[in-house]
Amino acid sequence: MKKTLKILGITLLFLIIALFLIPILFKGNIEKMVKKAANDNINGQVEWTALDLSLFRNFPSVSLSLKDISLINTAPFEGDTLVYAKDFSVSMGLMQLFKDEGLSIDQLYLDKAFINVKVNSDGTANYDIAKSKDSNESSQDTTTPGNDTFQLHLNHYEITSSK
Repeated sequence: MKKTLKILGITLLFLIIALFLIPILFKGNIEKMVKKAANDNINGQVEWTALDLSLFRNFPSVSLSLKDISLINTAPFEGDTLVYAKDFSVSMGLMQLFKDEGLSIDQLYLDKAFINVKVNSDGTANYDIAKSKDSNESSQDTTTPGNDTFQLHLNHYEITSSK
């Protein structure tokens, strides 16, 4: 009985230490992946000064926080800031990181943000920044059953002290 409890205790301690160290050890790689994914999927440039990843803050969810995040538009609104936020935070279940179908976000927080929405005289909006898929990819998507467009499920959001 003592031996079982000792093994269970050591295993639990190891898991807690691993949950604490994983975000620290892989922070650089995670930051590069997040920045690449963001910039590859939008017509604009995303930058931030600090990234914080935590497995404890909203346990059992994963929390990703970005400080001083900005999104700068490309043509036809080149150089205009679409969004600047002092703090941006997203919380989602750990398994959401590994799913292919849709993204389910538990919580999204935006604090001290400036959101600059513009529309040209021809109807072009500066917030329409998602890159469109190539015609080859979109034709494959429509013919292959089960390939749906991107889906986002957001359970809770807060925007505070923003313009």
